Amino acid sequence: MFDSKDSLRIHSKEVRKKLDINQISSRMLSVLKKWNFYEDSKVVMLYYPINTEYNFLDLLNDSSKTYLFPKMSNGDIDVIEYNQNLGFKIGDYGIKEPVGLKFENYSQIDLIITPALCASKDGFRIGYGKGCYDRFFNLVATTKTIVPIHSSLLYEHIPAEKHDIPVNFILTEESIISCD
Repeated sequence: MFDSKDSLRIHSKEVRKKLDINQISSRMLSVLKKWNFYEDSKVVMLYYPINTEYNFLDLLNDSSKTYLFPKMSNGDIDVIEYNQNLGFKIGDYGIKEPVGLKFENYSQIDLIITPALCASKDGFRIGYGKGCYDRFFNLVATTKTIVPIHSSLLYEHIPAEKHDIPVNFILTEESIISCD
């Protein structure tokens, strides 16, 4: 169907423009909050949504968990612990990042919620083409990863390269799919 990542990126952006992202995000949040693994997680890494990305910032109201966010640094991800008293600031790439301390102990991260434009049922995802999450996943190999994807952007297979690292789970507006 799609022969390149670039054609999938273009198509996925067009599809997402037509979706009701707020409604879909709300439905995905409901599914996520009922998931036992999320309920049991103590340290969760989110992302700050840009453009038409799914929004999970409502999770920050749950004070029983520690939330982390990526901070882009020279094309790689540093992890910053969210502090509600300090909030967010605009980072180098125009994306909001928390004002807080760098989180160093990656082995404590239970779950990483990862942005993407589309994904395949075997866990491969297509992001914005910088590869920063794939490089980061190499540092957190035992941490569970999940990508939120609207069901219309979930494919059987997508083009993947040797350096691409699949996620463990996919979160749709209807369910959580295991990719392992």
